[in-house]
Amino acid sequence: MHQHEIVRVMDEQMFFVNVKKTSNIAIGQYVEVLNTAKSYKTLARVIELYEKYAICEKLGKRKVFYGDEVRFRPQRS
Repeated sequence: MHQHEIVRVMDEQMFFVNVKKTSNIAIGQYVEVLNTAKSYKTLARVIELYEKYAICEKLGKRKVFYGDEVRFRPQRS
């Protein structure tokens, strides 16, 4: 299991990502969804944040899948 990955796909635009207590994540932060099988990245944004997961909205056109690795982009100050 990666540090962060998609744990549930709600629809074509929204999905859940697992979050650890040590993660420094905020609403509005951008994330990259990495699909290693097809070698592409999809951009998304955190729209809701909970203790164990974050709900993200996909901004790109490519599909995301259960188990895809997610990397959170650093926040700008």
